[in-house]
Amino acid sequence: MIITEILDLKEKEMISAVGGGGKTTLLFNLALELSKVEKKVLLSTTTKIYLPGPERDFKLILGEKEEILDKIKAEKNLIVITGKRIVEENKLEGLDKSFYNKIFEKNIFDYILIEADGSKRKPIKFHAYYEPVIPELTTKVIGIVGLDCMGEKLDNQIFHRAEDFCREFGYKIGDNIDEKMVADLIISGKGLFKTSPDDSEKILIFNKADNPHRQSWANKIIKEIKKRSDNLSLAKILITSFDKNIFMTDNGGKS
Repeated sequence: MIITEILDLKEKEMISAVGGGGKTTLLFNLALELSKVEKKVLLSTTTKIYLPGPERDFKLILGEKEEILDKIKAEKNLIVITGKRIVEENKLEGLDKSFYNKIFEKNIFDYILIEADGSKRKPIKFHAYYEPVIPELTTKVIGIVGLDCMGEKLDNQIFHRAEDFCREFGYKIGDNIDEKMVADLIISGKGLFKTSPDDSEKILIFNKADNPHRQSWANKIIKEIKKRSDNLSLAKILITSFDKNIFMTDNGGKS
């Protein structure tokens, strides 16, 4: 129960994940943890997500909104994945955010987990004007930065929408990604937590902290954020490696 405990989940939540560096892995692992304690979970997207392998225990329901609504009401499986259709590269195309708000209000599931933007599997991203697509009833927004971007060159190989980020913040393609650059992305109203509901909890996760060097980068970013922003209302900052099952708070505490 590592993830559920460290996120301090309440009895009923809608959680939206944004950014890069492990959104899908986080949400699928969270769904599995919740199902082990008999919680009913809906996992979906307002954009597109890669589907898990066939070894995962879930029920996939596809179709239009009213058709899906009828099916999920009767579904007994504890993990339901839903969307409009399967498209290229085994990706699931999701539905509009109003649909998930409706399901949340109907109390069909204990938890709704939404991937609210795409990053093309890159560790860090800057949102396009239409992103992220976060349902208004979201209770927690999890923003993720992959620490494997740190010290790398700012370009489209590592940073999704690098040119847009440069135009917004005055950087240049080829600059080294450092703690100041990442702090700009996190602190800005046009950055990582853009469009988050005002009353939602914001949780910042630095993922892929696989070694002490990357963990040191995370601490540098946290120090830079705290130095520059007194009004960034983050409920929690975590340093994690989903692959190695590492979960630390920003004060070094381990879970």
